[in-house]
Amino acid sequence: MSLDPSSAGARRRRRRRPWLVSLAGALLLALSAALWYMVVDGLGEAPEAWLEKEQRFRQAIREVLVGATDEAGLAPELPRWPGPLPAAAERIALCADTELARGVAFHATYRTIDYPWGDVPAHLATSADLLIRCLRAIELDLQQLVHLDRTAHAKRYPLHLWGGSGPDKSVDHRRLPNLYAFFRAFLPELPRDTGSPEARAAFLPGDVVFWAAAGGEDHPGLAGIVTDRRDETGMPRCVTIDPADRRVSDAYPVNKWPIRGHFRVDPDALMEAYLAQNPRVTFEPRP
Repeated sequence: MSLDPSSAGARRRRRRRPWLVSLAGALLLALSAALWYMVVDGLGEAPEAWLEKEQRFRQAIREVLVGATDEAGLAPELPRWPGPLPAAAERIALCADTELARGVAFHATYRTIDYPWGDVPAHLATSADLLIRCLRAIELDLQQLVHLDRTAHAKRYPLHLWGGSGPDKSVDHRRLPNLYAFFRAFLPELPRDTGSPEARAAFLPGDVVFWAAAGGEDHPGLAGIVTDRRDETGMPRCVTIDPADRRVSDAYPVNKWPIRGHFRVDPDALMEAYLAQNPRVTFEPRP
């Protein structure tokens, strides 16, 4: 009896089909679960709650892939980091992660905003807006601080970059060179070196970093906030909004671009230095 090769091939294909159907079903189920987690399950949650759950999810995936371990086990030569943090630093770092959870998009167009405590729409920002929002988490309104100081001490700011225009409450504090000048005037500059694990450990969560990315020789083009996460070499990661990526991200190591400035915000020390140079100013409280 002769065998028909085509019928034998059909039988082999039929034998394979249950495996293919099972595989396709498993993939569809996994995709549905991922979409539910990323899109539906988080609706209505506060950004802080979503962020906490997202971090637990990432940790669970990491343990499945590489095994449960702690950071010291992965890289025992790294110095302990970050250790106890001041309350202000914790609030700044949490604010940066909250902006990350929101998925804030890059938007640099000029907008007329309220004064004081004014802001662009919450779903939009530049890296300067990230700093503004997160210093408001410790009750520092850079809009008022920069405007009042820029009015009293205009020579401190690189006003020539904008044609020497008069004060503008809507945008002066949103210009990174102005923020950089403000930080240098009222906060001590910290080391910029990242050449060793010990040097990298000097960048703590909540620290503010200015980079020369897309900036001029003397002025920064980007700023970010150090997170409580670092890579296996001890390089801390930062939250920022890179115009090239169009959305807030924490994928940037602190040395991603040349560092122009590194600052740690102590609100009491900053205000003491500020009032010493601006003794007659008055501030309006948060609405």
